[in-house]
Amino acid sequence: MVELCVVHAGMLATVQDRGRVGWQAQGVPVSGPADWVSAALANAVVGNPIDAPLVEFLVHGPTVEACGGTLRIAVVGRSFAMLQGNRDSRCLWRMKMAGWQLSVWEVPSGAQLTCGTVRQAARGYLAVAGGLVSEAFLGSQSTLLGAPWPGQSSRPLKGGDRLGVGQEACLRTFASHTEALATLVRLMPHTTAPTTIRLLAGPQQKAFSLRGNGPFVIDPNSDRTALRLTGAVPDYQGEELFSLPLVRGAVQVPGDGTLLVAGADHPVTGGYPIWGIVAFADEWRLGELLPGARLYFRWIGWKEAVRAAENLRWLVQLATGQTVA
Repeated sequence: MVELCVVHAGMLATVQDRGRVGWQAQGVPVSGPADWVSAALANAVVGNPIDAPLVEFLVHGPTVEACGGTLRIAVVGRSFAMLQGNRDSRCLWRMKMAGWQLSVWEVPSGAQLTCGTVRQAARGYLAVAGGLVSEAFLGSQSTLLGAPWPGQSSRPLKGGDRLGVGQEACLRTFASHTEALATLVRLMPHTTAPTTIRLLAGPQQKAFSLRGNGPFVIDPNSDRTALRLTGAVPDYQGEELFSLPLVRGAVQVPGDGTLLVAGADHPVTGGYPIWGIVAFADEWRLGELLPGARLYFRWIGWKEAVRAAENLRWLVQLATGQTVA
């Protein structure tokens, strides 16, 4: 059996796929990639469905080894330092745009690939042709850190882990629309410059003292559950709330001088008032922001949010050759 063996796990490397959709009524978060666009590109360049299981890592990538056969591996992220293979590993294809790098490697059995460090972005993605095969829970291989269920899908990857690899689809080839790909790359945030995120009014928005737009700064105590922002946080002047349903991108105000932006692993309910909701077209961009990065909000209406979501789906479909659900 061909496997992807983890030699060094890097920082918070986890397996992610489209997530546990449909289990939120039972209290289970969806999970999935923090930056689903980069994950889709990584899968597409090795012929996988764009939501196939792959490895997400934070800043410092893993070193992996092909065990039992040759693997084709795609790596996607910004300005990798020390992305290299050893022995007979060779780069088959590479594309660089505006600091972002997409590459495909052929790694023979016993050879290794080191992802190194992502520069000026938070996350990178590693996909294997055929998709990864690991323990699934509730129909998904996505890792939910600290989850109460046993097995690999509740913890980060570690050295010595072995992940199965599915058969290559062979039905999908990466025939990228270069202009669409270039447009997506330009949308990816750069941590040395402020990022503008589009925001819809939240259900309690009228009960806040102001409708400001920033700047806000990403706090180091951010994770896949929520981004914590500091800045000119509005004061809530409404009534005390019961727990409310949460969606990804909901901007909560806990009253401690910060904002919480619900991430991929967010709980399904929350008790804080919701100031705004990040537009779907910008959710993925939040997944690439490092602590210290600055962002501004731009308030928009529902028509603009729907139009932006349709445009993003169209761009990803053109760039990958696959339909976006």
